[in-house]
Parts: sequence; structure tokens; C-alpha cells
Amino acid sequence: MIRHTNKDFAIAIALLFAFATLDADAQDGGLDYDDYVEMAAEAVQVGEYLAAARNWVEAAERSESADDAQKATRFAYSFGFDAEALQAAERWLELDRDNEQALIYVAQLQLRDGQVGQFQHAFEIAFRLPDLPVTKLQLGDVNQG
Repeated sequence: MIRHTNKDFAIAIALLFAFATLDADAQDGGLDYDDYVEMAAEAVQVGEYLAAARNWVEAAERSESADDAQKATRFAYSFGFDAEALQAAERWLELDRDNEQALIYVAQLQLRDGQVGQFQHAFEIAFRLPDLPVTKLQLGDVNQG
């Protein structure tokens, strides 16, 4: 019987992210998207989740894929790294301005960070979205469908 551990799960997540859409042309200090994804995967393997989150965010900053920013947001958020999650969510919203879930992450994370003015702005925008069910705006659960 094959036994899967949390480490196996973390490696699988890292590998999934590594195969995301690439933007290999972006460079910063000699590091590109692939470098940050590789560093994030390595950090996950050794249990350095904050370093992994920061590297996922850096990878998302170099990608033109909203999916990469979404993955970085969710990774950082799931480990409670709010500053990194906010940075990734803002990138996600930058790449996909009409994404309701990205807007909810931004609003919730701004509120947690004490950015009340920015939170109110994001919240007002969310209420103007025609297809956003009120249940999605329960800020305690941004992962609702």
C-alpha cells in the first residue's frame, strides 16, 4: 500500500505550479519566472513555506497569466501569509480586472491589514458586480463557489 504524506502533497502542489503558464522573457536581477518557481518548489520540499510563498508571488509578478497569480494568492493565503497573499491578489486583479474572487481576496486582505479605505473601495466595486451573489461576500470564506 502506498502511503502519501504531507510532504508528498506539498511536492505535488509545487510541481503543479511549476507547469503553469510561463513568461520566460521577464527578468529581474538575472532571475526569471522559472527560477522563482524552482526556488518555490525547493522551499516547499524543505518546509520553508514563507519562502515558497514569496517565490510564488515573484513568479506571478513575472507572468502574464492570471492563473499564476491566483495560485500564488491561494498558496500564500492558505498558509496565513497575508502580505504575500495581498500582493499576489493585487497582481491577479491587475491581470483579470473583472475577476470577482480576486476582488474578494483583495478586499478581505486589505481589511485584515488595516487598509480600511482601500477595503471600502474594493467592497463597493464588488457590490456593483452584477453576477456576484451576496454569499460570496462573506469575508470569512473567500473560497465559496
